[in-house]
Amino acid sequence: YARVKRGVLAALEPGPGHELAAGHTPTIAEAVDRLLAAGRAEGTIRADVTSHQVIVLLGFLSRTDAADDAHHLLDLLLNGLRVR
Repeated sequence: YARVKRGVLAALEPGPGHELAAGHTPTIAEAVDRLLAAGRAEGTIRADVTSHQVIVLLGFLSRTDAADDAHHLLDLLLNGLRVR
């Protein structure tokens, strides 16, 4: 999704001037929290990862200057979330 909709998740990153983030980040964070909790309960997601961190990482992956490395960065992201 982020690859197709470049910049959408970057716009949701918290920061000054991001009015869109103010209205939607809590809802998205709640969804990510649920996914993380399910993964933790299953034993496949690290306990020290927050929804905010996932949203920031996904926002980074949707940036146009990360396009060439997106697949590799996504691989790093997913492997970094797994229990070691």
